[in-house]
Amino acid sequence: MGFLVYSGYVSGITFRPQCIFSAAATFLLFLTRPLKSFVCCKSHKGGEVVDYETGYAKRFEYRPEFLFDNVVDRVVDANVQEHEIHGYRVARVEDVFSSNNETFLVFGKPNTTLVTPKADGTGYQKFAAYSIWRQESDIQVITRDSGSIVQSGIWLRFLDLTPHAEDLLREGMETFAGHKFRTCVNANMHVMEFAGFTSGEKPLSKITFPYQLIRTLLNNGLELEGKPVRFEVVRTTRLSMEGYTRRIIGAEIMAPCRHFKKSSVGIATAKQNVRFGRGRFDYLLAS
Repeated sequence: MGFLVYSGYVSGITFRPQCIFSAAATFLLFLTRPLKSFVCCKSHKGGEVVDYETGYAKRFEYRPEFLFDNVVDRVVDANVQEHEIHGYRVARVEDVFSSNNETFLVFGKPNTTLVTPKADGTGYQKFAAYSIWRQESDIQVITRDSGSIVQSGIWLRFLDLTPHAEDLLREGMETFAGHKFRTCVNANMHVMEFAGFTSGEKPLSKITFPYQLIRTLLNNGLELEGKPVRFEVVRTTRLSMEGYTRRIIGAEIMAPCRHFKKSSVGIATAKQNVRFGRGRFDYLLAS
């Protein structure tokens, strides 16, 4: 591997150090302990219906799902319509939840982001962060006028959070807005740790990758100021939880390569626009 990193080119294939480092780091995650059989809340039989009375916009079902030879016994199968925007699979928040008063953590592909209600109750806001210290994090508003969309995938819906807890999360977003982080997961965990959330003995701000975070929360649960926080696993993608998690891990491995490619395309586009006298650059630099 040292030869590959040094040479950079072997038999027509280009090897980039950041790609090899990312693949090695992600592989190490699989050497850790597997998930326990996880029960996030009171046990439910598969096929039980949830609807607007429990905060959902439609009649969904709880289903047990496998996650790498382990079982997550209560997953809300929110099989909503997905849309594709700039290559990202997204879903409308109002297609899943019946109110503007939910706090949830989105595991999309490739982004992870924390979503909280706006203080005035008119919609949601999310903490948008970017990998490899590429760009300053910021707070983005999610409203019906803007489509009410976030990335589809696996959402962790936090239950019974108090208004004070939501205030602390919004304060955390404001505190870390403008900062740069190594990954979007790490950025959002800084916000949650600031608000007083913990999961096991390891500080949330030390967590880097999406699957690492999923495993930590499912194994250790979540606490706020020492008190347990219940949460539900909501699957908005048509893939199984395990199938989607595999894609998240694949996105982890390829993240440095993906960002290098975007940067290369962005630089080339910028040069082309300058050459032809164009005034704005429309390439995508989101994580």
